[in-house]
Amino acid sequence: MMRPAPARWFEVLCARDDVSRLLEALGSTGAVELEAAAGVGMPAEWAALAPGLAEFHGWQARCGDFWPLPSSASDCPDSPQRTLRQSLAALQAWGRSCEADIAALQQLARERRDLLLWLAAIRAWQAQSTQTPMLAEGRSELIGSWLVDPGSATLALDEHGLARQLEVDGRKLWLLLADHARVSTLCAAISAAHGRLLPCPRWLPQPLVGVDAIGDAQLAALDARTQEHRSHLVAVASQTGLARALADLLRLDWIARSVHALRTSELLAFISGWTSDVSGATIERAVSASSARALVHFPPPPVPATPPLLLSNPRWARPFEIFSRAFGVPGRNEADPTPVVALVAPLLFGYMFGDIGQGAVIVAAGLWLQRRYPLARIAVSAGLASMLFGWVYGSVFAMEHLIAPLWLRPLQQPLTVLAAPLVGGAVLLLLGLALNGLGAWWSGKLAEWLRRDVGSIVVYLGLILALFDRAGLWLALSGVLWTLSAELLHRRSALSLAAALGELLERTLQLSVNTLSFARVGAFALAHAGLSSAVIALAEIAGHGPGGLLVLIVGNLVILVLEAMVVSIQTTRLVLFEFFTRFLTGAGRVFAPLPPPPSMSGRS
Repeated sequence: MMRPAPARWFEVLCARDDVSRLLEALGSTGAVELEAAAGVGMPAEWAALAPGLAEFHGWQARCGDFWPLPSSASDCPDSPQRTLRQSLAALQAWGRSCEADIAALQQLARERRDLLLWLAAIRAWQAQSTQTPMLAEGRSELIGSWLVDPGSATLALDEHGLARQLEVDGRKLWLLLADHARVSTLCAAISAAHGRLLPCPRWLPQPLVGVDAIGDAQLAALDARTQEHRSHLVAVASQTGLARALADLLRLDWIARSVHALRTSELLAFISGWTSDVSGATIERAVSASSARALVHFPPPPVPATPPLLLSNPRWARPFEIFSRAFGVPGRNEADPTPVVALVAPLLFGYMFGDIGQGAVIVAAGLWLQRRYPLARIAVSAGLASMLFGWVYGSVFAMEHLIAPLWLRPLQQPLTVLAAPLVGGAVLLLLGLALNGLGAWWSGKLAEWLRRDVGSIVVYLGLILALFDRAGLWLALSGVLWTLSAELLHRRSALSLAAALGELLERTLQLSVNTLSFARVGAFALAHAGLSSAVIALAEIAGHGPGGLLVLIVGNLVILVLEAMVVSIQTTRLVLFEFFTRFLTGAGRVFAPLPPPPSMSGRS
């Protein structure tokens, strides 16, 4: 489980006319990364598609919001060039017939947007005080008015006849009473600030009576005209076979963007690459379901090929792969630390952020977010660890009088709180060194690891034990003797002995400094406890009524936002820079599957 597995090599031989269907079937599995021999590019017939696909992109930018969803029934039975020509012809025919409808729909959309903006502005204006220069002797008229959306421009109240500022849907608008000459002086500034000047619409009644009813009638008329044009678009799309043409074009465009090498002969195409489907059953089923005339084979990979590596972790640990991937994918002979991180990272977080109530909030947030963001499962684990250490510390929403601590209260025994992470850090560093030895074994370099690294591990372990018993010094001395003896047997040189001794000293100091870094875990645990104590003190000053409850709620929210972020950063730092650097280089190659074809990814 901890050793990354290489992806499996596959080869497919298919009829050249079926290559589009086959590629889509392979892409739909999400388990295929294509790789061709060096020097192989795309056949001329595919390279020649670029101008036609560029034309398709132009149509897509202009009309993509108005054409129907692509059909899923396209088989691309013809050659790529012929398929492209036929599909573009259908798209062009639809575009020529529907050009006026598209222009009309765009205009109707602008009119509808402006109408809604005017209705909202009038409602906002009427909700304000009636004492405004825009009203004359009790008359509710807006004759000659303009609605100004200033964009990023800054306007003064009295300049240019500006009369009233309004706030509509969070935007600040102005109602302006001015003639065309004065308005023209504003046009350049408003336009440069990406704003707009909207003249008073003709449908607006004067005086302003029954505006909502008239506005609803105007909207209904706009919607009816819009539906007429859209019905014509649908009818023409059906006549020209646009849905199928779009499916063909999207597939050809997907292949042009996703496939960069394809070896072909006059009648056949040869596709090769890597798959994360170790059994091969998924690929075989996909090829069979595609109806492509093809044969699938799983031979050994070519000698110069470097396989991408796959991580094999249980579901509960997979979100923590983000830590390993931050370093790069572990190499073939490196241990994947994900299962260890899935245990260590939450424990580090929980030790620094121990509180049952606050941890429960983090768990709830993680459960709520995990459907949309799978990485939120990390928050669930971190929250559960916080609840565990909240029980250990006896803390519930910063309050320490509700339950008795299972172990201690941090502020009462600060030295113990600081010392415990040092022991845990030493164990974690020793585990990293052991994983480095495991990688050396896998790569056939165990003898070199025994010669170079075992001595420093024994010295480090001996110095730790010496803190409790002097016998540890003898263990450290044996580590020094091991290093010198191994180097002497290897090189038989006095100079190499000095170099080995210097390297041993450097590694021992490095490990010692790395161990001391874990003192920050205890320091942040004390900081969290101190902040919680301050919140409780403020709540007591505010009293036991609503004031104290408010202080308690706000204080816990501050701790959740501030402390949780800081503690997360510290946990990440310790895992990446103290633990991973002992054994991980991230030299593996990432498995990069084909993106899903348009039939799976939805409308482009």
